[in-house]
Amino acid sequence: MRTARIVGTLLLTVTILLTLGATGAAAANPNPAPGLIWTRVQLGTQPSGLRGVPPPVPWTGSYNVYRTGAFVTQKTDQWCVAASSQMMLNLINGTNDSSYAAQAALMAYARAHEIQPSSEPGADPRGWANALTHAGAGAYKDQSFSSMDAALAFAAKRILLTGKPVGLTVGWGSHAWVMTGFAANHDPRLTSNYLVSSVYVSGSLYPMQIAKLGYFDLKPDTRLSRAQMAQVFLPYREPGGLHSWLGAWVIVAT
Repeated sequence: MRTARIVGTLLLTVTILLTLGATGAAAANPNPAPGLIWTRVQLGTQPSGLRGVPPPVPWTGSYNVYRTGAFVTQKTDQWCVAASSQMMLNLINGTNDSSYAAQAALMAYARAHEIQPSSEPGADPRGWANALTHAGAGAYKDQSFSSMDAALAFAAKRILLTGKPVGLTVGWGSHAWVMTGFAANHDPRLTSNYLVSSVYVSGSLYPMQIAKLGYFDLKPDTRLSRAQMAQVFLPYREPGGLHSWLGAWVIVAT
């Protein structure tokens, strides 16, 4: 059975493109450089004392862990999972690594530790989670939800409790985004009765665009409303995905 692939394109309608806007294009060369061995030193991982639960913060209605310098553009059309992982590691570790070598190594690890590797490019949610965990980001797991609101609520709470970003599979599971923050009507630490009204996201295709198709990623740390997210954060439907993924909203979180 063919594994689901999160490739670096958004399979979205013209309406969505006009609603959210467009940006730039991804590079070629879809294959990781041969012989790369990933190590935490290569990725600039910091001692574990710099990671973990953030200091307590007062609830102001929103929370965001995005930091200038942490954003990474994917090096090829298919490396959205690797670039998103690199971005997430930068946010967790306080680094600014955008190197090709680190991104290629993350991609190679994700592809080698996904559900069912194949000759197709990209990596699935399980490979994404495994790459982050192996890189020292924490115990990331792919998780499925029956609604977008439930997925975003869980993601928001984990960001607030851990200070770590969450991965989103957007475009029916065809692309990876990083969620770094959110706004909600109540503090998720104090109640389960809260609704996420908007989120802060970064997509690794920015600032490049696949011009022939017009697909895009918005600028880093873009705030999207719940209504806008409903147009791009859609039920997973990549062929060959886990049964628990198909028709669900899939994220990668601690």
